[in-house]
Amino acid sequence: MEEALASYRQALRLQPDSIEAYHSVGQALVDLGRHAEVSQWWLSALRNAPNDGARIRNLLAMPPIVQTVDHLRCHRRRLEEGLSYLEDVHLNIDDPLIEINTTNFYTAYHGLNERSIQARLAALLLRAAPSLAYVAPHCRERSPAGTPLRVGFLSSFLHMHTIGEVNLGFIRNLSRQACRVILLQPPGPDDPIARLIRESADAVVTLTPALAAARAEIAAQRLDVLFYPDIGMEPFSYFLAFARLAPVQCVTWGHPMTTGIPTLDYYLSSDLLEPPGADEHYTERLVRLRNLPTYYYAPAFFPPAKTRRDFGLDDGEHLYLCSQAPFKVHPDFDGFLGDILRGDPRGRVLFIRGQDPNWTHQLVRRFQRTLPREVERIQFLPHQGGQAYLHLLNVCDALLDTTHFGGGNTAFKAFAVGAPIVTLPAAFARGNVTSACYRKMGVLDCIASDRADYVRIALRLANDRPWRDDMCGRIRSARGVLFENPEVLRELEQFFALAVSAL
Repeated sequence: MEEALASYRQALRLQPDSIEAYHSVGQALVDLGRHAEVSQWWLSALRNAPNDGARIRNLLAMPPIVQTVDHLRCHRRRLEEGLSYLEDVHLNIDDPLIEINTTNFYTAYHGLNERSIQARLAALLLRAAPSLAYVAPHCRERSPAGTPLRVGFLSSFLHMHTIGEVNLGFIRNLSRQACRVILLQPPGPDDPIARLIRESADAVVTLTPALAAARAEIAAQRLDVLFYPDIGMEPFSYFLAFARLAPVQCVTWGHPMTTGIPTLDYYLSSDLLEPPGADEHYTERLVRLRNLPTYYYAPAFFPPAKTRRDFGLDDGEHLYLCSQAPFKVHPDFDGFLGDILRGDPRGRVLFIRGQDPNWTHQLVRRFQRTLPREVERIQFLPHQGGQAYLHLLNVCDALLDTTHFGGGNTAFKAFAVGAPIVTLPAAFARGNVTSACYRKMGVLDCIASDRADYVRIALRLANDRPWRDDMCGRIRSARGVLFENPEVLRELEQFFALAVSAL
């Protein structure tokens, strides 16, 4: 990344008014954790290459790894003050995908209600870029009764990715008497899941990665329902979602935070995920399904079993694995780790390195400050894919769910191999996937009531082998309810039909 940063700076020396190069330098500084330089950089960009997109990109520059809760609050305050300032400024953006090309991704991991910020940001963008508010002509009409609904699935991640794994079952198994499934995606990876998803759809539309062209291509499909598995993870689907491209438009938990976008009619969630009062967390109308919103295929677990030595781990230690991305590790979670390591002298906490090595370095730097006596017993393992990851889950004593924003896909994989996870339910659905799975299975012993209880459960899993074995057996006996559940297909079909008929 340092070499990339040097190259971007050289590009600016060659072309001092290049917005693209300014964007690249700014993003590199964010990724490197040099956030103190980011605001000054964007002020320089605005002086040398005035552009309203740069103002918003500066506004949304948020560190992936926050060092303290005060650090988090400082960046949120900067975001809210920036919104207030720009709300009173005339902005003109022709193409937000080119001029902004980012989303408000990282605030989802702060553990707070994002509804107000998301709604204000969406309103600001609509005012700055009125072209976002496109309406497909067919949305003023109604499809003939008695024909299958034309349902479009739109995502950039329908391949070997969490989004692909969580949504493959819907695309393959929705009733073709009820729905005609149309896959809408920009050019992307060609991997086994991507191919299976494409083969499962009734039609595949490869979208031009430009807003105006993609809107026209989607409008030509004359959809009844446009289903976004994720919004907010990348800019293409986020900015497309401002358009009315189907009479019914809905989003679900791929990036589990409200969009704030007025054209999104429904947010599909579950009774199992949502705490009381959750309607206040969304600008969309919240739909609480009885089941978790996925038809998930249990991953196959192949022998021969790997041992700890295959991963370079010690048989004599108690292993606590937290397999979440580094940006999910909220500063509040450091105290949980410290309590576990102080309570178990033989304990070692394992993480998996982030896709950006700078994230790992920044998290280690934080642990060196917050857990100076315990940090030597925190270890980062290389990325583990496929079967290696499942075997790693199997050799650890306890899996640790992060607070505020917990595991999703990782929870399904852990329960598929019968591995117990310690979890603490959160104030928002994004922290409740693991506890929702446990409640669906009727296995409640590893759902903590508070931090002390979380630590107690983790220590017991690692130190009380008979109890851990009993937990593993109970999970294996009950896990079938989590996988390939036809009830959720019928719920989704019924929702689509009711939403269209209510127009």
